[in-house]
Amino acid sequence: MLSLQSQQKHRAGLSVLSALMLLVMSSLQAQAQNWTDYKDEDGIFYVLMPENYKVNKKVFRMNEQEVYTTTEATATIDNTDFIDIVKKYAIRYDQTIARSIASNDIPDLIEKDLGKYIKYYESIGGVVRDKELGSFNRRPGGEVIMAYRTEDGKLASTRIRVMYTESTRLEQIYTGPDDSMFDHRAKDFFNSLTMKDGRTTYKGDMERVWSDVISPFELFKISVPNAAPPYVPHDLKTSKNEKVERLSLQIVDPVYDNTLFYNVYGYRFNTLMTMDNVQQVIMEKHLKKFRVDVRKLKFSHASNGAYPVLGTKMHFAAPDSYPYMNTIKLNAYYYGPFVVVQEMVGSNIHVESDIATRMMKRLQFTPVEGHKKNQAEKAAGRMENLKQKTATE
Repeated sequence: MLSLQSQQKHRAGLSVLSALMLLVMSSLQAQAQNWTDYKDEDGIFYVLMPENYKVNKKVFRMNEQEVYTTTEATATIDNTDFIDIVKKYAIRYDQTIARSIASNDIPDLIEKDLGKYIKYYESIGGVVRDKELGSFNRRPGGEVIMAYRTEDGKLASTRIRVMYTESTRLEQIYTGPDDSMFDHRAKDFFNSLTMKDGRTTYKGDMERVWSDVISPFELFKISVPNAAPPYVPHDLKTSKNEKVERLSLQIVDPVYDNTLFYNVYGYRFNTLMTMDNVQQVIMEKHLKKFRVDVRKLKFSHASNGAYPVLGTKMHFAAPDSYPYMNTIKLNAYYYGPFVVVQEMVGSNIHVESDIATRMMKRLQFTPVEGHKKNQAEKAAGRMENLKQKTATE
């Protein structure tokens, strides 16, 4: 057996070892919790958050100077080796493709944003612990705290704050133990935020992110953005038969969660097209599918080089499947037996957005090339029919 003196020395050694281990763990824990004054590289916001943050940025270039940006900065403090606690901090902002976010729209947008989180957490058994609407950091916004049980049955909460400027929505999110929603670190994270006004601008090469596309019939050429999620989820889609071609692109506004639909149709008719029968094409093939009051229909008359253009814009009652869709804008170019119709459909603020205006303006009507293409296809068809007839004789 150990002597009393040896036992005392042994206990003293264990105490020293325990103290050293505690010191090392405390040091590691402190290192894991170092914080920094994070500055978004585009100057949209500043905030105090853990220094081990990661940034995911997605950019959609609108023109040579202006871009629309979605950025997310996230950081995690994982103390499970010491006290079985994980804390997560996140900031995400999205910029609208509309010229600005209408102030009258902001209250509904805030309710929609918070409702999205409430719906998710309620789906996993969570409940609303607190909800507040008003002003945060001198910005209109809202906040909700959702309490829920983790997979191992522990009580946790998520605190979500949403704020708006005229061009940007910012979401600030903290997830951790239920009793930490208002501790000093949570207060540092939420109270230190500064959100700036304005757009993101810097010069860039448009040729890398926008493409010039010639239609299959060669009736027109357009300039459209390449896929750039979340704003442009897919590249331009093309479909055609012998009489009609269609090129389609969707532009998504992540702030409004609305889609702007851009379609360009090329038609080959068997008769010369006049102003009157082009108007009939517009009404029968483009306006009839919406609840448009044709009694209010008015056309503008312009030209694209040597070719006439009919234009119109109409508002209509939104369909149930797209409750935000209320506006259609059309330009119809015609010459000989050919008609090209540009169709922009969505909410009014998106149909009148800079991106919609840019795409509408960047169409070149090329009926001469379309005629040559049509004649070449007919000649090839006659040749193929002749071959088949010869083979059966």
